[in-house]
Amino acid sequence: MRIVCCLLLLVSNFSLSAQTVELYGLNFSKNNELRVSKVDASTGNVSYLNTQPASNGTFLTGVSDFDPIGQRYFYVAGANQLVTYNLDSNKVVSRPIVANPNSAVTPITNMAYNWLNDTLYGLEYKTGSLRLVSVDPDNGNFNMISPGPISPDGFSQGDADIDPVGRRFLYVRRNTHYTGSLDNGQAIHQPSVKLPDPKAFFVNIAYNWLNDTIYGLYFLPGAFASNPWCTGGLFLASVDPVTGNMNVISKTPTSPDCFQGGVSDIDPMLGQYYYVRDNKLYVVDLADGSVISSQSLVDPGNSIMPITNIAINEAARAAGTNIRMKMGADTLWINPGESVDLNAF
Repeated sequence: MRIVCCLLLLVSNFSLSAQTVELYGLNFSKNNELRVSKVDASTGNVSYLNTQPASNGTFLTGVSDFDPIGQRYFYVAGANQLVTYNLDSNKVVSRPIVANPNSAVTPITNMAYNWLNDTLYGLEYKTGSLRLVSVDPDNGNFNMISPGPISPDGFSQGDADIDPVGRRFLYVRRNTHYTGSLDNGQAIHQPSVKLPDPKAFFVNIAYNWLNDTIYGLYFLPGAFASNPWCTGGLFLASVDPVTGNMNVISKTPTSPDCFQGGVSDIDPMLGQYYYVRDNKLYVVDLADGSVISSQSLVDPGNSIMPITNIAINEAARAAGTNIRMKMGADTLWINPGESVDLNAF
């Protein structure tokens, strides 16, 4: 079967032989060591890719992403060291210091990878403002895209994602949803998220390129009283990035307690949303917001955090699972073992 399609479909041209959904992240040990680790979504088992730590010391939550084509995991250690871990060689291949010509508080946060031009995008946090920047993962070279502030400061770590094809950077700041242009760094849309309850928050966002919708967790304080320090419930919700209209998908809370920033990702093709809360990995159905599974994380090292900064490897598909590819108004379903020849024009 031969299909002529646009470049958007190249993200779906991956092997169907992978055995499981692959989630990667950081294990933070009691010795303040960070190890790139893999999480089995079906069992919750956390396994180190390498016994040697990838870096030491502090890290930022939500400042990580995955390159499914090059099989690389990126994260920021400390305030400005950009670490690239290659899964094929199972080692750190680069760790440049991100250039900081503006003496920003944080040169890059809320990071997202664009596989179309092999570039990492994020927000420069300087007191009073946020600006869109790009960083070369090989050398840490810094490029200021925004001519002026794209929004005031006060970002939430991990509340960002990217639309590589539409060249848009998406993030939430204090329940305002910003869509920024990767070309000029200016805000295209900035609607207030229309929350059903004014006390609620919208956090841990992830972009679904199949339906141009932002998914995330709707945190409603007081929905549960499970913890004296943080009472509330989490629900899967979606937001229209243009209007800010919210749809709370989950009929009941997917989990109690409050959220952790930057510990979530989405698999548009399988229709699943993943997040970590209270050392459990939750898998939620995008269609109805029901919990598909909730696995306690099995930590090999009794660490401070078994896993954080998770990112899914979209090149890996579950065995026996149909793949769907969006083609304009049509969707192509591929059965296991079926081959597809994609010609980009």
